[in-house]
Amino acid sequence: GSGDAFAAGILAGLLEARAPRATLAQGIAAAELAMSTPGDACRASRAEVEERAAGGEARSKRGAGARSGQS
Repeated sequence: GSGDAFAAGILAGLLEARAPRATLAQGIAAAELAMSTPGDACRASRAEVEERAAGGEARSKRGAGARSGQS
């Protein structure tokens, strides 16, 4: 769920030697996106996580279509 997505975002930031604030933003963004899609897994792409971490919309593009019946 969101905890796993948060941990993955943090680990990715650490492995990429990002600044602490950017690493935290990446973890938070991954967790937010995990909560915006149905199910127990984060289906957001890396690009979606990075967009959210930079201040973009907190919704997976696939998740939005899945809820409205669009693919």
